[in-house]
Amino acid sequence: MSTQRKPALLAVLGGVLLNVPGIIFLGAAAARGVTGPPIRALLSPIVDTAAHAPRWVFLVCLLAMPAGAVCVAGAALLHVWTVDPSLHEDARGALHLIRRRLLELLLLGTTIAGGLILAIVVGHMLTD
Repeated sequence: MSTQRKPALLAVLGGVLLNVPGIIFLGAAAARGVTGPPIRALLSPIVDTAAHAPRWVFLVCLLAMPAGAVCVAGAALLHVWTVDPSLHEDARGALHLIRRRLLELLLLGTTIAGGLILAIVVGHMLTD
């Protein structure tokens, strides 16, 4: 790996680590609301433990750490953007591709959104 890409890799790893507590808590809370009793029983300790945590824990885990991830990743992106001129060309190529295939991308987005809505509704119907 080139030395130029190491800061970006460290920023990605740092961002992932800073987002883990929020992903775990919000994922458990969301999944607990749409799953059946066996999985709900597995997720309840996570949500219940968080319910008894002091307010500053939520401020740190759900606000400060993700904000830190945004700042670190944003700074790394800005650094890579200024250092790597080929990224400008790649971005122009990607924008050209998006403009050329916009209709297909919109169809893909509506298909995925419809599938997600259908999965959520069916999951909700099965748990009730």
